[in-house]
Amino acid sequence: MNRKCSTTVTPDSNYLIDSGIIMRHLRGDRRASALLRHLKRAGTVTTSVLVLFEVLRGCRTSGEEAAARPVFNLITTLDLDVATADMGARIARDHRAILNSDRATADALIAGTAYAHRATLVTLNTRQFSGLRIPGLNLLLIDQQATDWVPVIP
Repeated sequence: MNRKCSTTVTPDSNYLIDSGIIMRHLRGDRRASALLRHLKRAGTVTTSVLVLFEVLRGCRTSGEEAAARPVFNLITTLDLDVATADMGARIARDHRAILNSDRATADALIAGTAYAHRATLVTLNTRQFSGLRIPGLNLLLIDQQATDWVPVIP
């Protein structure tokens, strides 16, 4: 199930990709690769510097790290700034019941980055992000179990 929250996927959209999709792409998941290609054709694809951190932290070998680095040459990586930190802090504070894991700070800052840059956050982390209700934060939640992750663009 592809779930769209407060968003419509339209051409010329701005998408911020979460780490799970990039990791799946790097590990050969065709659904992730197809989704990335599809979104790149539909608009601008970005990610957060925290996603870069999460992906590199998740590399199991130096070979995996060497394979991961070129992906970030193809996707614009957005740095943390004051607007991102401010929004990330608000998200974390206002959603403590949802953002309560050890990854909560990174997830709040990734959501804050999407909000600050007016990007649709595209994530496989449906359990955590589906509970966020933030006006102006657009989410595209991808069901990890689905056979096709490519959302329908009108």
